[in-house]
Amino acid sequence: MSAPKKPVVYVCRGGDCRDHKKARRKLVETLNGHVRLREVKCQKICKGPVLGLEHRETVEWFAAVDSRKARDAVLYLLDEGEIKRPLRKRRVKGKAGKLR
Repeated sequence: MSAPKKPVVYVCRGGDCRDHKKARRKLVETLNGHVRLREVKCQKICKGPVLGLEHRETVEWFAAVDSRKARDAVLYLLDEGEIKRPLRKRRVKGKAGKLR
């Protein structure tokens, strides 16, 4: 029996997100091993680091995922399927399901 597929998380590689090197590096380190990371071109959200993840059969986007609480909330969402407050306030409205 094969192992369950890891969820895909899209990480923006646009210029503004790359400017947040330390926060982006910590985000990638936190997610490494839990998900399949895919770098994507700029998502025009420009509040880095920005990530998108599949939630309820659509891609939800989150901006400014730069704190430990936000990173922990991403892991919680991946494990439990629930968006906690630190991540809920970072959700980008009007962007769900879209990938540039």
